[in-house]
Amino acid sequence: MLNPAITPVSQVEMLNMLNEFDLSRFGINMTLGAGMPDGDMNTLSEKWEGMSLLPDLATADPTDYFLFLANDNDFVTQNGLMLTSDGQAIPYSDSIDNDTMFLAYKVNIIPAPGAGLLVLVGAGLAARRRR
Repeated sequence: MLNPAITPVSQVEMLNMLNEFDLSRFGINMTLGAGMPDGDMNTLSEKWEGMSLLPDLATADPTDYFLFLANDNDFVTQNGLMLTSDGQAIPYSDSIDNDTMFLAYKVNIIPAPGAGLLVLVGAGLAARRRR
């Protein structure tokens, strides 16, 4: 039971990585199943393990930042080579190519008045793939 003198923090969605409209603007999809049981090279991967927040030094506004998110491709590829313990290169193949992907969001971090809290405001998405 929460002490009635405590006001719980309300939750507001700031950023939705699964927004299909925003993803489609960059050719990224969330399509699995029907004809693509494993997706394709433009399918958003399941595991996102990296996050970094950096100031946008190109503007004078101290509330402008970039939020970078990155996935782990787990070396999933259809045309790979794997070295054995004795140095032999053997072919490695999986059902899909799962490229490393970075998402970049421009955000504003605004101090909430009198609360000492930060508010993140999403302002866009950019995607970059690296093979």
